[in-house]
Amino acid sequence: MQPSGNWKLGLTYSLLTALLWGVLPLALTALLVQLDPYTITWVRFSVAAILLGFFLRRQRRLPKPQTLGQGTLWLLLATSLALVGNYVLYLIGLDLTNPESAQLLNQVSSVFLLLGGVWVFQENLRAVQWWGVVVFLGGLILFFHRRLETFFQSDPNYYIGLVILVAASLSWALYGMGQKRLLDWWRSDQILLCVYVIAAVVLAPFSHISHLVGLDTGQWGLLLFAALNTLIAYGAFAEALAHWEASRVSAVLAVTPLFTFLFVRVAEYWKPGYFPREELDLLSVVGAFAVVAGSILTALARRRVEPVSPPE
Repeated sequence: MQPSGNWKLGLTYSLLTALLWGVLPLALTALLVQLDPYTITWVRFSVAAILLGFFLRRQRRLPKPQTLGQGTLWLLLATSLALVGNYVLYLIGLDLTNPESAQLLNQVSSVFLLLGGVWVFQENLRAVQWWGVVVFLGGLILFFHRRLETFFQSDPNYYIGLVILVAASLSWALYGMGQKRLLDWWRSDQILLCVYVIAAVVLAPFSHISHLVGLDTGQWGLLLFAALNTLIAYGAFAEALAHWEASRVSAVLAVTPLFTFLFVRVAEYWKPGYFPREELDLLSVVGAFAVVAGSILTALARRRVEPVSPPE
């Protein structure tokens, strides 16, 4: 389906997606005080599977796995496991770092997906996209320059968390390439339903459901928000694609880390010291904007972008 060309709606839905993804790390950070990454992710996938399944059933668009060949079913399983890896690894990395670092490093997933398109789908990159990657990597170095200067004096767990976050981004890129291939058979929402169901089943043995009993009202609210965020943000993303070119949507989503920075600073006034944050200087701020600029360059230079759901 071609975009309708209504740029106002496209921009509105894109910004809504960026806002939802921008505030999500704060909710997840608060939940990690009481729950482990496996339980949080299991709840998110389970709620998303139930609600999306109910919606597709009413639309009479439930996917039929029996229509897929054995090789495609294995691809669906691998794609599901890749998204499980992304969600769980992201939470582990977030727990060891902070929302700002996690969200900024999460942008690496777009670079991995870009390079994966070259390797797997033989896509051609334009010169401006390579420049975007260079600007992106330079921005990361500037943002983390204070950490690099005190590498041997800093908490090693922080750097372990960064490595885990890079692994989470790689896992999402693998998921994105798998979903792109599966789009030859199913719609994106049908793929997501199967992915959510498989993910919930895989995570069930590792989850601690009993820990949910100890949650207070506020934590239940955060957990519900995290669960609904997956569906609402992706729904807004899909609507944005229906009204606007995918490259422009991706460019707007690149500003998601800036929203996270803003929300962390606002939360600091509401609850000082509750959310860990980066100590930013001028070079770090320039680096953050360079990462966003690099992401935008690579997105706007694409001639055609498949509607792959955005990363954590």
